[in-house]
Amino acid sequence: MQASTICLRCHQKCHLVAEVIDGKVAAVVDAQAANRTPACREVCPLGMDIPGYVIAASKGKFDKALEIIRDSNPFPQVCGRICHHPCEVECIRGAVDEPVAIMSLKRFVAEHGRKAEATITAVRRTRKETVAIVGSGPAGLTAAHDLVKSGYGVTVYEGASEAGGMLSRIIPEFKLPKASVQADIESIRRLGVEIKTNSPVGKAITLEDLRQRHNAVLLAIGSWTPAALNLPGSDLHGVYYALPLLEEIKKGKSVDLGSRVVIIGGGNTAIDVARAAIRLGAKEVHVTCLESRKTM
Repeated sequence: MQASTICLRCHQKCHLVAEVIDGKVAAVVDAQAANRTPACREVCPLGMDIPGYVIAASKGKFDKALEIIRDSNPFPQVCGRICHHPCEVECIRGAVDEPVAIMSLKRFVAEHGRKAEATITAVRRTRKETVAIVGSGPAGLTAAHDLVKSGYGVTVYEGASEAGGMLSRIIPEFKLPKASVQADIESIRRLGVEIKTNSPVGKAITLEDLRQRHNAVLLAIGSWTPAALNLPGSDLHGVYYALPLLEEIKKGKSVDLGSRVVIIGGGNTAIDVARAAIRLGAKEVHVTCLESRKTM
């Protein structure tokens, strides 16, 4: 099997074999008893055609690679920066030397496949039904992307002045530039998704209003309420909750955390706060959590 038939580099150890006809992959089967998909694609939460876009990118066909990515993933710019990339953990090439840099490759393709972005046009409506989606975060916009490509009319209602949810308003700029988020959102708009910002649902617009206007309503409002600690002193000055704090920082507001900061928690949000605290001038930043360093 030639290197260009499947994943370029990992074919030495891969159990998959390909049937190639006229230079094109006609079929992929497992050399073992039970058929299976490539390991990278098998663990991808979106089931992306990773071998497909890796092959296209290797040939310099960045527009084609981006087209393959966008078939299942409406956020290539975002995922090229903050995906936890389980595909690389399972990449069989890692048994030889190191995994293919799949996430970085996705970012490269998203930034260089500009022609493909410019040619995105509205998907033809094939169904008379319309769907209302409350919330324009990753869940809401992914649902909008999939529904509009299935032929439905889709309107997204967002209470804030900008779409994107935590992608736009919480994740620090140094980790995920807002311009990258907006580029992905603009591509979703071009498919025909209508996004109404400054349109909170609950008062001026009620759920009953949406039920009357649309055939279905999807609630994708996220989880914005911080988990409070029922501890004495949790309401004292200088005690912050991570999401509101990161939102203030994202807005560019001046926040003085002092010279010594302790962070309770060991997840992604906690680390985002730790990195932001250093950038805000803190001299010491300590992270404390229940998990071990390996599992935090």
